[in-house]
Amino acid sequence: MNEYLTYNDVNIVPKYSEISSRSNVDISTELCGYELEIPVIASPMESVMDSNMQAYLTKNGATGAFCRFMSFDHVLGASLTDKNPVIQSIGVDEEPKVELIKRHADIILIDVAHGHHKKVRKAIQNIKEDTSLSVIAGNIATPEAAIDLIKWGADALRVGVGGGSVCTTRMKTGVGVPMISCIQ
Repeated sequence: MNEYLTYNDVNIVPKYSEISSRSNVDISTELCGYELEIPVIASPMESVMDSNMQAYLTKNGATGAFCRFMSFDHVLGASLTDKNPVIQSIGVDEEPKVELIKRHADIILIDVAHGHHKKVRKAIQNIKEDTSLSVIAGNIATPEAAIDLIKWGADALRVGVGGGSVCTTRMKTGVGVPMISCIQ
């Protein structure tokens, strides 16, 4: 049986440093051509992400993904800036929404519990044929899934299955991999 690791299983060992202050550390990252000052993307859950949260995240150098089950009013109210993208999530069978999304969002997140699937491949291909938007696809938990989604045209990957603190995927389906192992 394989051993899988979660954040509680791992400690970071401090090493010698010449950095005079933690405020001198650059933690910025790039996501599909947009720079984030802090590497945080809020989860596409109704209880987490709305236009108020997007405004707060943008102000603080991060972003979030809007839930696929919400109305599009939140996307219409989100401010598009050069600093932070507006990310709208969809399921694999929601092609009619793509036309609306491409007018009001910068990135599409294909948000499904098991992203290493033929429907995800088809959704990526359809979106790429129809728009110039970047596509984040997931959720995935294996190297094979990462390789395939990249081959299929995903611009970024959503890694992690059943590892969130409020996620019920592992309990409902028995499927999931702790986050450290997913990242590895």
